[in-house]
Amino acid sequence: MTRGVAGESCAGGTSFEGGFLASYRGMKPTTQRVLAQRNHPPYDDSMAPNILIRSVPGDVHQTLTRRASDAGQSLQEYLLEMLREVTSRPTMQEIVSWPEREGPGSRGLGATTQEIVEEIRAQRQR
Repeated sequence: MTRGVAGESCAGGTSFEGGFLASYRGMKPTTQRVLAQRNHPPYDDSMAPNILIRSVPGDVHQTLTRRASDAGQSLQEYLLEMLREVTSRPTMQEIVSWPEREGPGSRGLGATTQEIVEEIRAQRQR
């Protein structure tokens, strides 16, 4: 059997020299051992993160489940769609901070306030 992280044997005798186990390098030894024992590929940026919400009130869960069913979706699909919708719109704080990020006179659109006002007036006159 081949030796792995910190002199321990890898799951199934697999070596850390090649394959997906080679990408465990740089991780904490305990993380390497756990992932190797589970024969699990290492985590990377391409893996989607998960969100766990604990202590959801029963009536809220029931309403969300019903709405998901009415939409022909699983609860996960329904909630993911809701999260996408919420994150696609800027928050009030983001809207207020646009001029600070983009510079004076800007509204985050690449145009000054005066240019925007002139464009609106031009559109009204047409």
